[in-house]
Amino acid sequence: MQLTVTANIDALLAFSGDLKEFRARASDLTPVFAAGVDPYLTEEIRQQFATEGAHFGDPWEPLAQSTLERRRRDGHGRGGILRDTDALYNAFVNPFDSGAVRVIAPQGYARGVSIPYYPYLHDGTQTTASHRVGMPARPVVPYSMPPEMRDDLFAILARFIVTGAVSSDPGAEL
Repeated sequence: MQLTVTANIDALLAFSGDLKEFRARASDLTPVFAAGVDPYLTEEIRQQFATEGAHFGDPWEPLAQSTLERRRRDGHGRGGILRDTDALYNAFVNPFDSGAVRVIAPQGYARGVSIPYYPYLHDGTQTTASHRVGMPARPVVPYSMPPEMRDDLFAILARFIVTGAVSSDPGAEL
């Protein structure tokens, strides 16, 4: 019995060239962070606001009656939960908003808001002696990424690394 192994050198060299292209694209993910990941996350966050928290899991608790009464003042109560003045919403969905925080670098992407009261909305507050009523947590962005979102972001990044194509659609063809 004899075992024969052959190699197509041209195919191996072409594959080696592909790997160099993959490595080059993977070393600078700025294009896909800016034009793929960022628009994808913006739409996910819009859905989170539109569903009042249900998009990423549990819906936000309804507003307290006292909050609803305060919202009747002039200039308030434009939208649903967390949309009283839309300052928080705009900071999350408009990259040019003064409260928006986006950092896009070759190997990193970060997104958030510089709204000082957001941590209280995200985590909620406890009832204390000085604060009569606690406020329930209403996170816009969850602490841990839902598996479907993680898979979508992986698909967006993989498409860019393999083909160089940038899309915010995780289902786009490779």
